[in-house]
Amino acid sequence: MVRAVAYLALTSARNRAALLARRLRRPRYLLALVAAALYLWFFLVGGGRPEQLIGGRPAWLETGLAALFLGAALWAWLAGAERRALAFEPAEVQFLFPAPVARAALIHYKLLRAQLLILLNALFWAVFLSREAFGVSAWRRGLAVWLALSTLQMHRLGASLTRASLREPGAAGWKRHPVILPVVGGTILAVLVTILAALPELQRAAREGIDSLGRAALVMSDAPALRTALAPFRLLARPLLALAAPEWWRALLPALAVLLVHYVWVVRADASFEEAAVEASFARARRVDRRRGASMLVDASAAGVGPPVTRLAPTGWPAAALFWKNVTALLRRRRLALLVIGIAAGAAALGAVSVALAGGLVETLGSALVVWAVFGVLMGPQWIRNDLRGDLGHLAVLRTYPLRGRDVVAAEVAASALLLSLLHLAVLTLAWCALLGSTDYSPGPEMRTRLLLGAALVLPAVNVLALLVHNAAALLYPEWVHLGPARAGRFEALGQAMIVAIAVALVVAVLLAPAAAIGAGIHLAVGLVGRRAETAAWFLGGAGALATAAVETWWLVGWLGRVFERTEPEGAETAGG
Repeated sequence: MVRAVAYLALTSARNRAALLARRLRRPRYLLALVAAALYLWFFLVGGGRPEQLIGGRPAWLETGLAALFLGAALWAWLAGAERRALAFEPAEVQFLFPAPVARAALIHYKLLRAQLLILLNALFWAVFLSREAFGVSAWRRGLAVWLALSTLQMHRLGASLTRASLREPGAAGWKRHPVILPVVGGTILAVLVTILAALPELQRAAREGIDSLGRAALVMSDAPALRTALAPFRLLARPLLALAAPEWWRALLPALAVLLVHYVWVVRADASFEEAAVEASFARARRVDRRRGASMLVDASAAGVGPPVTRLAPTGWPAAALFWKNVTALLRRRRLALLVIGIAAGAAALGAVSVALAGGLVETLGSALVVWAVFGVLMGPQWIRNDLRGDLGHLAVLRTYPLRGRDVVAAEVAASALLLSLLHLAVLTLAWCALLGSTDYSPGPEMRTRLLLGAALVLPAVNVLALLVHNAAALLYPEWVHLGPARAGRFEALGQAMIVAIAVALVVAVLLAPAAAIGAGIHLAVGLVGRRAETAAWFLGGAGALATAAVETWWLVGWLGRVFERTEPEGAETAGG
């Protein structure tokens, strides 16, 4: 049976590699792969030799890495990881589960399948964290990465098996784990008690800055309870951080012991594996079907994910049905309520902490949120695709609707632009609250408020233009654009995202140039009247720029509408895979 499982896994991996090789014959994927490789090489290797690692590692590095591993392990227990860890493909469920295959063989098959991705990650880090850049042998670094990732993956699967058995009726499931449950509960309790005890010191250190906070966290990690909880994860971290060969060999054996303990735990886990795995597999299949159905021209309420934010009126602008469908596919009533409550609570908490601490870590968080918002402006149109990129695969159905092409384009783009603009404004609002108590931060409080209000006016226009460019590419060059809902990308997807982001940014910059020139001209002309006209100059200049952008948008929507009406369904439905 082990040979059959190994054959199935290796054959699947070989077929997947052959598919990737055939895909690289297409210029779209080849250029994306080259761009991704150059990007990673520049940032991971081209930046020079990190002398702080070659000369010795910081004291906090091992503790920080161990804390990261501990957080990943606890997340597997608290977040219901069995939905993904136990899930099989539908074909695997149909062929393997009715077969005379022992539960242990299925677990080994799951572990073996996971090794493909783990080995690829280990190979990647072995190449990019090589001797020339980090002063360590490539194969030792790769083996250390494999150890850490394999152990965490086994911990995730073991946690999933344990959680699945706990759902059995009565106390039978709880009695099967007399050791692991007290250990996990004690670890969670130790982490919470230690953090609560050190919270006053952490708050004091946060006022002094990120360095003081790091030193306080290092002291907190030395508390007996937390030190015990971190001990096995320190053993996993040490081979990753070892520089000299003797140090690496001394760290290897304890890390292998941790891996072996996890393997025995997973293989001997007494759980209703088949039932839990089938349930998780069908749950994943239902989620995939919902994502696919979200891009089809069907009633989104059929997905069974809660009522829409608002009901679709029986009369009105016909294209509003497309707008409603695309918004509803991502934003349901319960999800909107949770988002509003979460953002409001986060904004209130950040504002209160910012006023109380006045700088330090909260100010750093505010700056990070601003950077993330800027990054979202560049990459956001590739995240939210509820527009023609999601519906062109069903162009034959779209063409049966009694709608003009410009109405279809306007409704499709407006839905993605609305959702994307709300996301950007939410992040900027959180950043504004985080910087509320920072009087020395540049720009000042008054200017930050003006910039936030200005972003509320400018960002929708920028997002509409960027999304029009993306939808134009989908209509004009469907073979270069992935059609359908967003999906987890492969390695070359990083390069493709970079290429698309740079190209779209350049086109949007060209489109915004006339609006910026007209707005600046009006601002300068009104500003010549005197200083008292400064507010009027900003208002009129902004209005002129937005009006110019609106004219450009109107023209682009009409042009894309005509392109849409000329597009043949056969070509659009088969391209962009």
